[in-house]
This record gives sequence, C-alpha cells and structure tokens, in this order.
Amino acid sequence: MLDNTAAGGLMTGEDPFECIIREANEEADLAEDVVRGQTLAAGGVTYTYITHEEAGQAGLIYPEVQWIYDLELQSNVVPRPKDGEVAGFELCGIEEVQHQLAHGKFKPNCALVVIDFLIRHGILTRDNEPDFNEIKLRLHRELPFPGPHKFESFPN
Repeated sequence: MLDNTAAGGLMTGEDPFECIIREANEEADLAEDVVRGQTLAAGGVTYTYITHEEAGQAGLIYPEVQWIYDLELQSNVVPRPKDGEVAGFELCGIEEVQHQLAHGKFKPNCALVVIDFLIRHGILTRDNEPDFNEIKLRLHRELPFPGPHKFESFPN
C-alpha cells in the first residue's frame, strides 16, 4: 500500500518537529538541513479506528494523532530508501494521487493525511465534494483521551 514520504511514532517527550527530522532521515535519507530549513507545520489530523486481527487483537478502539508537515523538495533532492522500511519513492501528480486514493491504494491512516493535503491546497473543496464538511469533521475528531492532540500550540 502507498504511504507518506516519511512518518513515524512520536516518542514520549519528543518534539513532533524533531520526530519528522529523524524520520525523514531514517526513511527517506533526507538531510537534516533540508528538512529543518524547508519544512512547514501544517496542523494535524485526529481520529479513532477499531483494530483488526492483524494489529494483534480485533475490536480495540484506538485514538490516533498525526502531526502534519509539508516539505516541498527542490528538483535535485530525491528521497531514497534508507532503513529498509520503504521499497521506493515515486513522484506522482495530483491526478495520480487522487486516482490511487479513490481506489484504496493508500494505507488508511496515510489516506487521511493526503485528504488533508488536498483540502489545505484547495484541490478538494465544497464545490467538487458533496461530503466535504463531513470529511473535514472526521479528519479532526475530538479525542476524549489524554495526550498531545491540540494543535493550537503547534511546535515549529
């Protein structure tokens, strides 16, 4: 399944921006100075899902927070697999991304980040998506659990 360029678990006490710098280097071999200098905080998505057997136990309610960062790379900077978690990287146009998204090719949690990107960049709008408001609400669910999931004081 398709994934985001770089993502990973936030360790206890770790700053989300430092996490993406670490993950971008580990997964995509992106230099720290590139990531640190060009990455923009873009908010986040909050949601819950119910685990399946593959997760170890089916039926558990699992709250999730994803801190989102945008990084536009110069044409001479190409992500490369580094840690063995990634098979490869592919540059896709918006139409291809939308096609893959519509056909369920993205991991579900990654699909949410892609949808958020499409909304923030005016590609997915009220004019072309009848369920736009519901989609936005579902991307930003209130999580009645403790944890870092308020983006008002977004790091960086």
